[in-house]
Amino acid sequence: MDTGVWTIPENYQRIFNIVTWALGGLGGLWLVTGVMGYLHRRAYNLTHAESGRSQNIKPDFLKVDKKAHVEAVERGELYDAKLSQREGVVAPPPPTAYLERLARIATTITAVFGLIAAVVGTLTKADALQAGFENITSFDRLTTIVRNYPFGVLVAVVVIVANVVAFWTAEKKKKKHA
Repeated sequence: MDTGVWTIPENYQRIFNIVTWALGGLGGLWLVTGVMGYLHRRAYNLTHAESGRSQNIKPDFLKVDKKAHVEAVERGELYDAKLSQREGVVAPPPPTAYLERLARIATTITAVFGLIAAVVGTLTKADALQAGFENITSFDRLTTIVRNYPFGVLVAVVVIVANVVAFWTAEKKKKKHA
């Protein structure tokens, strides 16, 4: 019962090598862009909210006195002009923000596919190499994966957990501000 190319262990080794290099490269890109974004915000003393684009927010309580509102806005613009001259131009958002987000998404997708490929590859390779391996429990198969690919499993799990925590934190902030 030959199932074709997928029973050859060398093919899985090639796939694992490609996925590992892709995961490492994308993870490195994510790390570099994250560090660059952090250093950019630190250089201009910005938080994540301050590094975004300006929305020209005007509070509702200023609508009570139109004349005072106009005077306050003029004073604010004058102050901003003086501040810009004194301190230089306001910092733009980091140029790596979009690339950082893409790298994070690509790294997560690659980590998930790498973990799935490791599980499928180990299960099918184990079945093809040993007929008696069918009696081993799935926990034993999982420990085989972890034993054979400890670095890959560790990186995949860390990336997945980090992105789940980042997603969860962002959703909590959205709900809090909504």
